[in-house]
Amino acid sequence: MQIFFSLLLSSCVLFFLSLCFYTQQEKMKTKENGYYVHNCKNRINNHK
Repeated sequence: MQIFFSLLLSSCVLFFLSLCFYTQQEKMKTKENGYYVHNCKNRINNHK
């Protein structure tokens, strides 16, 4: 049961990371890119 839970947690983290990088790629050409990257890091830290 614990193994299943840890797998679920790691897949959630991977999902947020990929979502993050996708958003970063989409916003790469805008002047607000630094803001999005910073927001992304905060989002990852909140899910730890």
